Amino acid sequence: MRQNGDQQYADLLSNLRVGKMTEEHHNMLQTKLITSDGRANVQNICQTYKTLTNKGQSPLILMPKTSLCDEVNVAMLNKIGNTIHRITAVDTLNTIVDRRLIKKCSKHKTKAKKM
Repeated sequence: MRQNGDQQYADLLSNLRVGKMTEEHHNMLQTKLITSDGRANVQNICQTYKTLTNKGQSPLILMPKTSLCDEVNVAMLNKIGNTIHRITAVDTLNTIVDRRLIKKCSKHKTKAKKM
């Protein structure tokens, strides 16, 4: 888990997943922005990631859209200089999940948290 050992950050990510954010969480995220004057571009993101990893950190990049995540991943892979191979996954299991089962599991988790 990327946020292991940082409960405050783990709580922030958990709340973001369900659309809840406190003022404290907002302020924490503001201190982590790559650029303060708008959205960072792919070059900014890659450079910041490289800088942080060179310092021994393990940065987590939160992206607003999957398409931007794809752009950054491709840019980082291109910087490595190796050939990129695309392998299409074939799902051989027929894994249709019953929605009632999902709801039941969700309710069970909610009850467990209250205890």
